[in-house]
Amino acid sequence: MRTSMDEMPLRPGATTAFYLKGVRQKSLFLMLLSVAIIALGLYAVTQGAYELRIAQVLRVLFGGGGDAADVVVWNIRLPRIIAAVVCGWGLSLAGLSLQSLLRNPLASPSTLGISQGAAFGAAFSVVFLGAEVVSVTISQINDLNAQDLGTALRRTPGVNISRYNPLGSFGGATGGAVFIRGFGSSRPGAEIKTLVDGE
Repeated sequence: MRTSMDEMPLRPGATTAFYLKGVRQKSLFLMLLSVAIIALGLYAVTQGAYELRIAQVLRVLFGGGGDAADVVVWNIRLPRIIAAVVCGWGLSLAGLSLQSLLRNPLASPSTLGISQGAAFGAAFSVVFLGAEVVSVTISQINDLNAQDLGTALRRTPGVNISRYNPLGSFGGATGGAVFIRGFGSSRPGAEIKTLVDGE
């Protein structure tokens, strides 16, 4: 039995034109998102305790502006905004690679044991690899003339910041993912399957 798709006559180049139309639409959408990110970034630079207008921010970005505005934009606000954008890209790429690797659009780090493995690895490094637990008050941070907790800890005499926590978190996350994936693939019928398209 022939379907309506079989009865449609295909012109030469129709598939290519349809594909190019989709590429143009996606490119336009990505350009609009890029403009939105830039506009929101400029707006975010103006927000904070030190008031800045968008005209001042643009002057600073293009080489003008005052000393205080230069410090606020280049040393405080712009690095934070760039870090937020890069972290967002990284998280989206990590989710894409995780879902593509497992062929499951519902895969997430918490359902696969990656988050729990990272927590276990960090706790293991704190308990067994000699990381110290130190409490620092706000007044100590102010007395040390520190901008954040990490700087305050580095300036506190006798305190060593352990480098094992990120290593333990990464190792625990990787071990948890490998364990859960291996456990699921070793039992017949226990693989994580995509239920959306009926596989």
